[in-house]
Amino acid sequence: MMCINDESQWTWSSDYENLGYCLNFTKNLSVKAVLSAYGADPETLLHLTESRSREIVPSRALGTVLRLGKSGDWVFCFEYPGAEGMNPCILEDLASNSETISFVYSSGGSGTFQHLRHGSLVTGFDIGEPQPNWRGSSPHLLTEAWAEAAECGDQKGSAQEEPQQILRMIRNHFGPSIDDATLAGTLATAFLPEDHRRPFPPPQYQDIRTSRAGLGRALGAVVPHAEPPQDVYAASPIFHDEPVGLE
Repeated sequence: MMCINDESQWTWSSDYENLGYCLNFTKNLSVKAVLSAYGADPETLLHLTESRSREIVPSRALGTVLRLGKSGDWVFCFEYPGAEGMNPCILEDLASNSETISFVYSSGGSGTFQHLRHGSLVTGFDIGEPQPNWRGSSPHLLTEAWAEAAECGDQKGSAQEEPQQILRMIRNHFGPSIDDATLAGTLATAFLPEDHRRPFPPPQYQDIRTSRAGLGRALGAVVPHAEPPQDVYAASPIFHDEPVGLE
């Protein structure tokens, strides 16, 4: 297998390491459809660079920034510093008639990788474990792709080893990717306030894996907490700047 030195494409993963982020790719949906699944108003979309995206956060507000674009047939939503994209209700909507890849990384080094199709979890694992605890309807679907991604990494033992391996596996196996230039450039951007968050389902449904029995609709995704890890919403300097105007 030929390996490509690609770590320099994803230095953003270390830049956002202390904030936490969520990166979802969904196939064959529009940007507005993806944004609507998060509960944000498509009419509030602005087209902003990465640096300007930080200025749309109202002073002392709680919430999360959503930045959306396309990578081939996939629409991505890069979110910081929140993890709305791990909400099973959002993932179900995104993947109900399509396919979604979800990668959540918190500032504490935990998170999840999930691959969903038609509203159900195909495979996934928790980040930060000694070995991936694969689960889903096809838990071993990506084990070979995961091993190949590991062989091509050159950050062994670093905090970025697992995030970089996940990004490499997504690109090599599924196709989509966002590099530093894409994220720094102009993207469709919205701010989702805390009070517009879609509720997480009750905790008793959090352990549902792939079965739909007894449910009116498939929750599909696996999330390790009833709410996002607290450090995902840790205080961030972007929430404490002086107010800025919007263009």
